Amino acid sequence: MSRPPTDRATRRLLRRVADNLRNAVGDGSGRELIVALSGGPDSSALLLALAESRERSGWRLRAVHVDHLISSAEQRREFREAAARVAEIADVPLDIRSVDAPSRSRERGIGIEQAAREVRYAALAARARELGADTVAAAHTRNDQAETVLLHILRGAQLDGLAGIRPLAPLPYADGELRLVRPMLDLTRDDALALCAAWGFAPVEDPANRDLGLLRNRIRHQLLPQLREINPQLDAALSRLAEGASLDRAFLDQAAAAALDALPTDDAGSWPRRELAALHPALRRRVLRLIAAPVGLELSAERTDAAERLLHGDSGEVELGGGWRLRLRRGRLALQRSAPPC
Repeated sequence: MSRPPTDRATRRLLRRVADNLRNAVGDGSGRELIVALSGGPDSSALLLALAESRERSGWRLRAVHVDHLISSAEQRREFREAAARVAEIADVPLDIRSVDAPSRSRERGIGIEQAAREVRYAALAARARELGADTVAAAHTRNDQAETVLLHILRGAQLDGLAGIRPLAPLPYADGELRLVRPMLDLTRDDALALCAAWGFAPVEDPANRDLGLLRNRIRHQLLPQLREINPQLDAALSRLAEGASLDRAFLDQAAAAALDALPTDDAGSWPRRELAALHPALRRRVLRLIAAPVGLELSAERTDAAERLLHGDSGEVELGGGWRLRLRRGRLALQRSAPPC
């Protein structure tokens, strides 16, 4: 790695990233850590910061650049080249994976952003398994947290939505076997740019981030600037809101896990409807989500509502997606594979 910066402000940012990683997942002790690298400012800053501290942290870094096949060939080439440049500066091996987000979008009937998220995390999970890694690092910042919390508020999210982005969480679509850590969640986008500049690296800016047809971009470029006129410390305030909601969520999750463990199950692994229906609604909803979690499902609010309604009847079923359903029969609730179409 090229000589690291020595100015006090940069060193302070580097220490924060290193401390956040250590507090979340400990030291590496020679283990592999996958770093998601787009070539943009945030992920490039993360790679540089983690590379600077790797001798002290003990992590063996591997950068993975995922090409979603969405933008033009020229833009995709620019990002690949930027990822290669910053990986060279950081002296970190780089893997490039191409995934077909447009095809996933068509096949599943979902938006291109959701499709890109699914195939990106699947590619990161696949590379982690190949290398025997259990942790993937991503470069979400405090700005991303503020945007996410506001986005969830606008969509009518409840407590989990207010908790926003977790510093440490199961890697999505990986059945809970891998971890996703975000060591830059208390840094800003400007901090990321400052870290890139400290090494003389010019990251690529994604033109899609200026598309006001996307709700997140309207929040970033229109709503947040107006709200910051009212409260210049808005981003920090939303981060505090997320941290407080996250603590409440963690407590309720623990209580829900205990409630699920206390429910009697039969040989088929089903649960009694009566006892489930008697739980406090705040616990009941989380218990239903925990029932679906082992097969990699994250129940939406709508599907959780449908599962709750099921508990107030005598029989029926609710499709959860992903080839799974909840079925109520003879007073027992079971998670089952969906019946194949006729």
